Amino acid sequence: MTLEELPEVTDLEIDRDHAEFMVLLHGDLLFFQGHFPNGAILPGVAQIHWAMQWGRRYLDIERHFVGLDQVKFHMPAKPGDQLLVALDWEAEKSLLSFRYTLAGRVVSSGRIRVR
Repeated sequence: MTLEELPEVTDLEIDRDHAEFMVLLHGDLLFFQGHFPNGAILPGVAQIHWAMQWGRRYLDIERHFVGLDQVKFHMPAKPGDQLLVALDWEAEKSLLSFRYTLAGRVVSSGRIRVR
């Protein structure tokens, strides 16, 4: 079995400084392994890492991670969940905002500072 680092993106919409898409969290994702053995949940660090990766890929952000602002984890994401991911790039502030939602409920949100 091959462990995947990023989930597959579907229904991708990009509009200049905004990207929105769906991801299905398959149980064979690398970040589920060992977190936790009796009930896997997606770690917050994975959600932040993915937002940064997708920001680079879809919004052409060529800067490096500096820190986080206003990060909140509202509910766990589990294998089998289908999440809506929204990314917003504010170049003048060097901020990448992210929001993961599940069936209209916010899973996590925050802002990544880059330079």
